Amino acid sequence: MGMAFLSYMEHERFPYSRRQDCNDIAECMKRIANHSQLCTLSLELFSQYFASEMGILDSSQYLCSLEENLITVGIVNALKNGSPFLNRLNLLTRRSLEGGILDQYWTQLLWITNLRSKISSLDSKNYLYFVFSLSHLKPAFSVLAFGWLLSSVVFLTEIFVKWIPKLHKN
Repeated sequence: MGMAFLSYMEHERFPYSRRQDCNDIAECMKRIANHSQLCTLSLELFSQYFASEMGILDSSQYLCSLEENLITVGIVNALKNGSPFLNRLNLLTRRSLEGGILDQYWTQLLWITNLRSKISSLDSKNYLYFVFSLSHLKPAFSVLAFGWLLSSVVFLTEIFVKWIPKLHKN
């Protein structure tokens, strides 16, 4: 995307001798992440995706982003007036946005690219997997045993309370 089409005019401060055409955005992002040689404008989501594809866990260490929106994208569905699909389409769109389906798909996409990039678990601070052993289940079994003990005591107390009035009648 050409910079001339953006409303962000700060790029005009850079001298023309330092500007380069970035036809392959992936190659430019790789140069930025590896060598910090240049800067470019791209979507923050693309930066996150590209960082996960390169195997970078925390993209904010290598790729910085601006806090203002420079590129906006809109989606339009054109229907005729009185279309029977309009209410259903509005309902499904609202439910998918409120339910977070797009966020879920985005998280899954980043997860898959992280796995494909072959990030070694030794290099990462947050381990993706760990050995699940009996020591991890010890608190759950303790709560279960305490629940059984408590329910047994309550059951025996209930039987005892029902049994005492029967003794006094005899």
